[in-house]
Amino acid sequence: YVTAIAQSIDADVAAYRSVTLAARINIVSHSLSKAGMSGTECPLLIRVTYTNHVAQNVQKDFCFWAFEYPDQHGTVSTLPYIETQRIPAGVWYPFTVDLKRDLPQLAEIREISFQANGHDYESLISDVQLYAEGLEPVVAP
Repeated sequence: YVTAIAQSIDADVAAYRSVTLAARINIVSHSLSKAGMSGTECPLLIRVTYTNHVAQNVQKDFCFWAFEYPDQHGTVSTLPYIETQRIPAGVWYPFTVDLKRDLPQLAEIREISFQANGHDYESLISDVQLYAEGLEPVVAP
């Protein structure tokens, strides 16, 4: 049960010092404990698909969850491309990440998607921003 919305970006960001992705996120409810049995059933997930100097269409996932139920087995992912975070339930939480700092050798942002995954969930996202700062000269490799 995945619900998603995606935006194609296709922006070359290699020449910028910082590239910030920001949003306000809110998890009202979800029926699975933590991020589900596999650690990938996130009630709110932000996926950045990007290109670096080594590979194309690489993914970085920011997985958010709010509830842990003692009668269910729930876990968080240990996969290196998934960053998992518990956030307070039912409140607008500010999410901000400098993608240039988090994604080694970031060259191009291909797509950003917002997803919810699991059985039952209510997640909200608002005020999404993507901006780049500090245009610097690029030296060809």
